[in-house]
Amino acid sequence: MLIVFFLFKIINSKQKPIQVEDAPEIIIQKEYGIIINDYDFQKLKIQSGETFSDIFDRYRISPFMVDKIQRYIVNNDIFDFRNIRAGNNYAVFATKDSLSRGEIFIYEVNYVDYILFDFRDSLNISLMQKEVETKNKYCSGVVETSLWASIVDSSNLSPALLMKMSEIYAWTIDFFRLEKGDKYKIFFEEKFVEGESIGVGKVMAALYQHKGNQFYAFNFQINENYDDYFDQNGKSLRRAFLRAPLSYSYRISSKFQKRRLHPVTGKIKPHLGTDYAAPQGTPIIATANGKVIKSSYTKNNGYYVKIRHNSTYTTQYLHMLKRGRISDGAYVKQGDVIGYVGQTGLATGPHVCYRFWKNGKQVDPYKQKLPEAEPISKDYIDDFKIIADSLYNILDKI
Repeated sequence: MLIVFFLFKIINSKQKPIQVEDAPEIIIQKEYGIIINDYDFQKLKIQSGETFSDIFDRYRISPFMVDKIQRYIVNNDIFDFRNIRAGNNYAVFATKDSLSRGEIFIYEVNYVDYILFDFRDSLNISLMQKEVETKNKYCSGVVETSLWASIVDSSNLSPALLMKMSEIYAWTIDFFRLEKGDKYKIFFEEKFVEGESIGVGKVMAALYQHKGNQFYAFNFQINENYDDYFDQNGKSLRRAFLRAPLSYSYRISSKFQKRRLHPVTGKIKPHLGTDYAAPQGTPIIATANGKVIKSSYTKNNGYYVKIRHNSTYTTQYLHMLKRGRISDGAYVKQGDVIGYVGQTGLATGPHVCYRFWKNGKQVDPYKQKLPEAEPISKDYIDDFKIIADSLYNILDKI
């Protein structure tokens, strides 16, 4: 045994030491959740005039298969091939050989949604979504020239935030008459995909100070299908009527008045409406729910729409470039687009003349005490107070 041990020691002592080195790191790369290491991967943009058939043909997908894809998409209501948009991203996972045949295609419908075409085994088409990350943000400011200048130009925030503010306060604050020195605070969500901002999410709370008054807005989820904005006392910010037939503040070019020099005829006559000057093509919206009682054209009014809201109130919208896809007898909801700003009829420039009737008499809507929406019910008021208190504290710290 002793001899064997010494022989093993002699033999072992003559071996060179084994060299141990770091192995190259295997990096697994993924796009859209798919490992791309084994593919020739390309991410491109749809060119003007380019079609899905052009792209599929380029990567050797047969016309038979393209026809099958089109029928499958239509039958399953996934996507309309005709809606392909130049500038949208698409990606190709092609084989690493001389044929370079496409096995997987991706078409990005928007920042979040994309369609996956998988040809590897059998045709598989799916509507997918990228992961969206939501971050809480806040901002505050003082109006010097306009709310747009304060929020968008100065703070470099999305115009969508401005639009949301105008919608939240559409019944409470006259955004056509903002004053220098008005202040605001906004607590909101911003959404991100792959580290890039894709826009503003929900505004959770806001405070707007106007003419010495404080207007709070707290978002409260009544149920999974409905949420709205309420003040600190649980009173709804919503009214039966919007303050204006445009989504955002454009210039009031002529107010409701009993005597006005008509800009076209040159005669003194009553102007029983409010004119909102806006770029041609700006959407005009219904200020309240109601039934269309006239959608027509006259020499003086141009294209117009008239809506009866109930036995008390009626509104009319004049000088449209064109009307929306509505007809007499149609029911419209508050905020629905009913036409587009134009200058048809007796008009010197693009605008909408908004007329308002109460009990059959034309009146100035700005001087009416319009009906309010219902406040939060007793069943939810305790939950609302808890949420409103926490949001109030957040606004107070901004």
